[in-house]
Amino acid sequence: MVDYTLRPEQHEATTANGYHFVIGSGAVMPEIAAAAVGMKAGGREGRRAALCDDHRLESLRGKGGTAHAQR
Repeated sequence: MVDYTLRPEQHEATTANGYHFVIGSGAVMPEIAAAAVGMKAGGREGRRAALCDDHRLESLRGKGGTAHAQR
């Protein structure tokens, strides 16, 4: 379970609190899953993120940004 914030370039940030997922399940972006690997409770990790070219929102396709996860 993590809280995460995704900030794509030139877009508003998206935040989820108490988000449950299984690492490796594909339920979240690989960058968010990678940030959560090995984190301890209270830990915080940030990563550069790249949204996929077939993202469901056309305006976000291929955009970069940052992903921050807190456990």
